[in-house]
Amino acid sequence: MKFEIIHPYNVSPPKPQTWSNRMDWIEHLLSRPLGDFRKYCITFVFLPYFMNIRRLSDSDATDKIEVWTEKCKSIRRLDFRARSKIKYDIKRLRVLQRRGRFIKPQTPLKIKAKIPELYVLLRKEGIIH
Repeated sequence: MKFEIIHPYNVSPPKPQTWSNRMDWIEHLLSRPLGDFRKYCITFVFLPYFMNIRRLSDSDATDKIEVWTEKCKSIRRLDFRARSKIKYDIKRLRVLQRRGRFIKPQTPLKIKAKIPELYVLLRKEGIIH
């Protein structure tokens, strides 16, 4: 009888359907504008999700995020240029990808640990439960 040792670092990533189940909150966030933490959402939630999980092109990801930022303007004026921010972050993400780094979008639990104010806002808006 041969035993196979499974090392915790060699575990394969979850199947795509489980990713989509855990990422539904991002699609919900995309339909709801925010008045705060918009740059954070672009950099650490939307771009990794669109480019690494959904595998959208740069222009498709940019278009979707620009639509969201336009909705956000109705709540509070942006203090940055959306297109420039998105393009900069896409370039940064592409450099990391070339170096073999797969950046996943932030999860609600990581957001809760890093930026509790954003987590509270997402719960208040009904984006996460």
